Amino acid sequence: MQKQILYQGTKKSYSFVAAKNLAKRGYKIIGCNSLNDLVDKIDENSTAVLPFDFTDRIDHKILQILMTISQRDVYINQVIAEALDFRLFFIKTIHDLLSIKTIKMSELAYASCGHTVQAILPLASIKIVEEESVLDNLDENIVGVANVYNQSKELSMSPTSLLRDGNLTAKYCVLSNKPNYLKEAETILLSLETKELSVDMMSILGMLTMSNIELTSINTIQDKIILTFKGNVKDKNTKEILSSLAEIAKGLRVLGNI
Repeated sequence: MQKQILYQGTKKSYSFVAAKNLAKRGYKIIGCNSLNDLVDKIDENSTAVLPFDFTDRIDHKILQILMTISQRDVYINQVIAEALDFRLFFIKTIHDLLSIKTIKMSELAYASCGHTVQAILPLASIKIVEEESVLDNLDENIVGVANVYNQSKELSMSPTSLLRDGNLTAKYCVLSNKPNYLKEAETILLSLETKELSVDMMSILGMLTMSNIELTSINTIQDKIILTFKGNVKDKNTKEILSSLAEIAKGLRVLGNI
């Protein structure tokens, strides 16, 4: 069966760019309408990418992702940082940037830098066109935008000049139906089900403190505790902590090691 990379959104989303960059030759890229739709489609032939701006703290969006995957056999295997590079081209020298009326962009260029380009040239309107025609018919009032990765023969042969380089960096998590963590992973993502939440919370905090584990975040949602702490699933001390936690709270699940 053909391998697949799943993402949430449309071809005009940052996630599409991340999926396209992660996909290997022969992989099919599939957009999903919702988080639940994406997670439900993950199997042995399907890997997924999701925006995941994790910096040892859990915001509402990340908590929603962790809560969703805690109810499925899905794991966060790594977090990748995507540099979304772009270039602005034009044919003639533009003496006044305020004269620009239109920006021509491919869908991929729009996905990676559309909002940034609008910020650079706030008076321009953006027109989405096919990749092959981005650099056709440019003048003082029309700017063409192309992704650095996708420099085609047309782009290198056209009599264009470079107006500006730019880039954005976005973080994405890679999801699969099997744990396949990186050796250098250093943060555990964990969910536990609880009955007596206040009692279990005190027990968990006490255990982590006694074991010199660096707790980076702890959240409660419905009947679950979702926490993150420094550790690697192959480390002896981490294994002991996970085993001890399993004794005081049911439904322990390692959601990821990143």
